[in-house]
Amino acid sequence: MEQFWHRATQIMASGELAVLGTVIRVTRQVPRVSPPGACVLVTARDIIGGFGGGSVDNIIIPVMQAALSTRASLQTVTIPAEVAHRYGMLHGGTVELLLQPLSDFEPGILEEMYAAGSRGECAALVTPLPYREAREMPGKPALVRRGVMIGDVEGVVLEAALEAIATGARPQPWESGSSSAFIHVVHPPELLVILGTTLVAEALCELASRAGFRVTLVDDTGWAAPERYQSAAAIVCDDDPVRALLAMDLTPRTCVVLMSVAHRLDLPAVQGLRRRPLRYLGMMGNRGRVAKCFATLAEEGFTKEEIGRLHAPIGLNVGAESPFEIAVAIITELIQVRRSHSGSVSDWAVPTLQPSR
Repeated sequence: MEQFWHRATQIMASGELAVLGTVIRVTRQVPRVSPPGACVLVTARDIIGGFGGGSVDNIIIPVMQAALSTRASLQTVTIPAEVAHRYGMLHGGTVELLLQPLSDFEPGILEEMYAAGSRGECAALVTPLPYREAREMPGKPALVRRGVMIGDVEGVVLEAALEAIATGARPQPWESGSSSAFIHVVHPPELLVILGTTLVAEALCELASRAGFRVTLVDDTGWAAPERYQSAAAIVCDDDPVRALLAMDLTPRTCVVLMSVAHRLDLPAVQGLRRRPLRYLGMMGNRGRVAKCFATLAEEGFTKEEIGRLHAPIGLNVGAESPFEIAVAIITELIQVRRSHSGSVSDWAVPTLQPSR
């Protein structure tokens, strides 16, 4: 998402006509991959981002292209059941879009969105919406984050935006009294720290980056070639890799994966991270080595809860063997933790598709 806003700043600086489309509501069974807050940027020559796949994009993008030279608006795109079936979806539904020309954005808003993400801070785009059945057009967007506001918003909307940032709320329409707005909180990418320069780490850097994590690699050998880890946002080199890891700003949104060469640094890292707040802590290793590690931690006074937060052996059990497959198993588990989801595909209730008439 960080690069999305960077690209938006470049297009705005060029003066090229462009429209930002944001999903604000989804009804019925339009795929969940297009939730409120999903964004696409469209120019006459390019499409940046997507609403979740070819089927949905093929229906919605033409609506955005037709709006390149128009004012800001709300558009409701209906996907009839027969069209949905044609694209392989089970049901139809509607997607309500907020369409905004980039020319509507005051100078500095898009730049600040990009800068906030780079600094690991939350920011909110706040757009006044027509209240109830009013026919007015959407208002000018404003940017809100702690201590900074670019543009104008009502006091009550500003309070709601600051609360949404503080609570980590998802993008959502907001309404109170006679005011209505879309509050689009943009969260910085979650930090994934990988200790170790193994072949699995190389594959995991690429997969995690593509999954939206900001990856920092802690070099445990002194030989981490940047060209091997191009997807890592940073490579940390230190004579004491564990010390370097513990010196980082690790927050409850941080994921840490331990896979040092020959596993020589994994246990010391677990010991050092004992009371650090983390979203995820995983350690690579076979079951025998993991059992010995758990026994050592128990002897040192680690509680069951402290040992239980360690994901080891790391990754979901998908029968992975190659380094790339193991990296897939790890990123799958990270996504599962990120979405607070448990279960398997077999748990999904798949409705029977009824032929259209």
